[in-house]
Amino acid sequence: MRKISLVDSSNSVFEVDLVRYFEYDDEAFLIYTLNETDEKGYLKLYLVEILEELGEPVCYTIHDNDDWELMQEMIKKVIKEIKAKTRDLLKDKDPLEIEKIKIVEPRYFKLNKKLADILSLDYLEREEINVEVEDQEIDDMVIEAIDLPEDEVIILETEGETMDNVTIEPVQMSDPIIPNNEVSDEINYKELYFALKEEKEAMDEAFESMMNELMAYKAKYGELEEPGK
Repeated sequence: MRKISLVDSSNSVFEVDLVRYFEYDDEAFLIYTLNETDEKGYLKLYLVEILEELGEPVCYTIHDNDDWELMQEMIKKVIKEIKAKTRDLLKDKDPLEIEKIKIVEPRYFKLNKKLADILSLDYLEREEINVEVEDQEIDDMVIEAIDLPEDEVIILETEGETMDNVTIEPVQMSDPIIPNNEVSDEINYKELYFALKEEKEAMDEAFESMMNELMAYKAKYGELEEPGK
């Protein structure tokens, strides 16, 4: 994994291992790790969505539980595409675009090391995949509902260390209560972002239409004269 520098909520720069920065179905995401593992060896992975604001990438933390559950389903599909060496909906992106992007309270999950290795494979460089995981084993993952934004998610193996019937299991954290205003502010931010983006696009379209009309007027009547001339 290559290194990338990010900025935390206190504006301090920190370095992480980049798992993948990519688009999936026209939405951009960043997955990185600090190489934290639990007693079972599962790797902690941070996942954030990358939006564009005024032409610059910005980080969005996925607090909504329904959206977070969809992200887990997306990860399975991404792993399958990487393993199959296809690029149906997956498009890798240049990490230089998000160098030192600000990350605030990222949400994370824990992934079996074998699947985490696949998730980071063939990113920007061609690599041979030698991890033995069947497509059906990935399909058999079961995603359970996640109750609170700071719950952890662990992809577990069944007995005998096989990948059959893999499940994702929520882990309750101590004192997981989050003030309502923090979650609503984050959600409202995304809604506001898209509203402003739509308004800007409408203004750009109106401006372009006005300029076209002006050019047509000039072509027909010539340059406009300033008052008093």
